[in-house]
Amino acid sequence: MAFLKHPGGFLRSCVVALSLATALVGDAQASDSTWQDVKARGVVRVGVIPARQCYYWQSPGSDEWKGFPVAMSRDAVDALGQAMGQKLKIEYVTTSWGTSILDVQSGKIDFFIGLAETPQRKQAVYMFGPLWTLPDVAVGRQGFNVDNTWAALNKPATRVAVAMGTTSEQAAKKYLPDSQIRSLKNSNDAILDVQSGKSDITLTTAIAGLAAMQVNQNLANMVVPRPLSAIPADGVTRRDGDGKFYDFLQKWATRYYAEGNTKKRVLEALGECGLDSKRLPADMIF
Repeated sequence: MAFLKHPGGFLRSCVVALSLATALVGDAQASDSTWQDVKARGVVRVGVIPARQCYYWQSPGSDEWKGFPVAMSRDAVDALGQAMGQKLKIEYVTTSWGTSILDVQSGKIDFFIGLAETPQRKQAVYMFGPLWTLPDVAVGRQGFNVDNTWAALNKPATRVAVAMGTTSEQAAKKYLPDSQIRSLKNSNDAILDVQSGKSDITLTTAIAGLAAMQVNQNLANMVVPRPLSAIPADGVTRRDGDGKFYDFLQKWATRYYAEGNTKKRVLEALGECGLDSKRLPADMIF
């Protein structure tokens, strides 16, 4: 065999192989700390979802990302940079509601802001927050009196349009079991159902409802039914080896929310995307 004739070459090959193995182990260890990865890279990869007005969007012909989770992400990166003692750049990575968890787990994205907090998601990734809590709202057609309690709305005659697979659909099934629940393909279809008079109300998020009311006068009013139905929205980052990145973001999120920055960023974004925040219910929370 060749290595018997050239023991020196064999030994050199072993040394090279050992060095490569050591380097790979070192890389694996480094990649098990998001904090160290970001610090070494100098870039934070932030998830965004295209064409989600007020949340994530770009003006025609512009590369600039707008929206309140985008603004929150910039604030988080600024805070990270200060803690790391260096200027960090942001690389925006497009994702979707369905793939964002996988993109975070794989390391394609360092963090993403805007997922509802659920026990299943908390097992898959680290969730930092809550960053905001926008309650389910009921938006009614012209001529329909939208009561501010679930009990008053929960009648066999009430026709309720919801988007399938959403927290609003879950709220309808929980609070309005006696009503006529119409589960439709998406939020736009649910809103159209009310506009056409096929349904009396739609349950949706406050921002989606506000946008719908702005473009259609047949949607007359919006209320926040009581008791409050709301799921906190968090940021997500992967479950790495040391948890340092998550620990920092959780402390940042707690302070950020307590200081009222969430409400500030949401109202700014509503103005940027042309919505009138004065039409929000007076008892709206963030």
